[in-house]
This record gives sequence, C-alpha cells and structure tokens, in this order.
Amino acid sequence: MSLSYLHRYHAGNFADIHKHICLIALLESMQQKETPFTVFDIFAGEGQYLLSSAESRLNKEHANGIDVLIKAYTENYPDFSKSLVRFASLDFYPGSPYIISRYLRENDRAHFIEKHPKSFHYLKQNFTNANNCHIHLRDAYEGANALLPPKTNRGLIFIDPSYEIKKEYSAIVELVTKILKKFSHGHYLIWYPILKNERYHERFTNEFEKLNLKKILKSEWYPDFAKKSKGLIGSGVLIINPSWKLDDKISAEFDYLNINVYRSGKQFTKWLNHY
Repeated sequence: MSLSYLHRYHAGNFADIHKHICLIALLESMQQKETPFTVFDIFAGEGQYLLSSAESRLNKEHANGIDVLIKAYTENYPDFSKSLVRFASLDFYPGSPYIISRYLRENDRAHFIEKHPKSFHYLKQNFTNANNCHIHLRDAYEGANALLPPKTNRGLIFIDPSYEIKKEYSAIVELVTKILKKFSHGHYLIWYPILKNERYHERFTNEFEKLNLKKILKSEWYPDFAKKSKGLIGSGVLIINPSWKLDDKISAEFDYLNINVYRSGKQFTKWLNHY
C-alpha cells in the first residue's frame, strides 16, 4: 500500500456509496442469526471523515456521492441506502469502521487494521471507547493472515485497498487465496476501482473467477457523471459467499438509486460462479 494515500481526499464519493451499501447489506444479513460474528477491516483508514476538511474540499468528490444521496432523501429509499443516510450528514461521512461498529452486538467483534501512521492515529482516536473493536497498527496482508480464522465461527473480511500501486491487484488475489484456506466459509467483500483506459479490473475479476469458488458475486456501478473523469469511472465489488438473495437485494437497491436519485448510471450484479 502507498503510504502517500489518504482516503479523506475521496471520502463520500460514489465508490464509497457503492461499496458501503454492499457492506451494509452483508452486515444486516449477518445480524439475522443470533450467533456472534467477527468483522475484519484490513484497510481501515481513519474510520470517519469530516467533509469540511481541507483535503475533502480540494476535489469535493462527495458532491456526486453522499451529498446527492442525502439531498434527495425520501422515506421511499430502500433499506441499505436509508441506513447509510442515517449514519452520514453533509459534513460527516462514516468510513467502513464506523459502519461496522454500528452493527456489532454485545458478543460480536471487529478488527481494524491500518498501516499509515497518520490514518492510524485518527482511527485509534475515533474508536478508543469501542470495547469490541480492536485497532491494529500493522500491515494488512500480514495482519489478515495472522488474525484469521476468527474465534467466532462466523466472519466478514472487508478488503478495500487504494490500488495506487498496481501490483496490489495481484497481491489481493494472492492474499484471498491464502486466507480462504484458513477461513473458507467466511464472507468476503472486495472492492476494486474501474479506471478510464485501463483494464486492471477485468484481469482482477478474471483471476477470481479462475479460483472456481462455489459462490462469487460481482457488482459494478458506472454513474454517467463519472464518464468524463480522467481516473475513476466505475466502482466494483466482489462478494465471496454472499448471503441468501443478496444479489437481488443489491440489484434492487441500485435500480432505485439510478432511477430516482442519481438519475443516471449503469449498474449490474451478476454471478461469476454459483454452483
């Protein structure tokens, strides 16, 4: 991971909306069973973000993301979008650790891993009083391999690197292949960027398809306003071992958002493997 990367420059953008709606969908499904679970967020970042910060104001990526979702809000919103809006505001965006922490019950646990010293400082500060959240200053790859499998029999691994260093695509494939051997029945949510004039995401998803796992779900979102971007034009998510009917729920969520909120964009959810 590049230690020059700080997510506060990008917090609340359309990719965050996509990945965090999918994360909320998985977390809400995990709450349906009484048995405890453990969540691993291995590229945790700061955990929460002020959209009034100088870094966030620089590119104002949230203007086409969470700002739109909040300003267009009605009671007709689907469930996962409603949850994200409840957590956020026009000045505050909840990072994945914040979202995860809101779904933990008394016996559930979370491990937040962050290597960047500055991001870790804020992460630890933001979750000092969260007794069931464990904060780690360590490498994501080493930490995930060391901490898995969890003591609980149920778990979710959220993988959300910056991919600023291109070899991270292959590194993520290698990591997931390794930890699946230790925790094959866990839920895995893996985000990846879709960049203009690049095909890294295609090779990335093809490598996962080659693993021939029992269930891999792919969701990609291409908002129309992002077509003019010189960088990020879409957001992708792979979900290994998705919950029952999660494909239908995610599709319905973005069908609503595309028609009624963002009024543009292409999104599809399909199975890479489903035996």
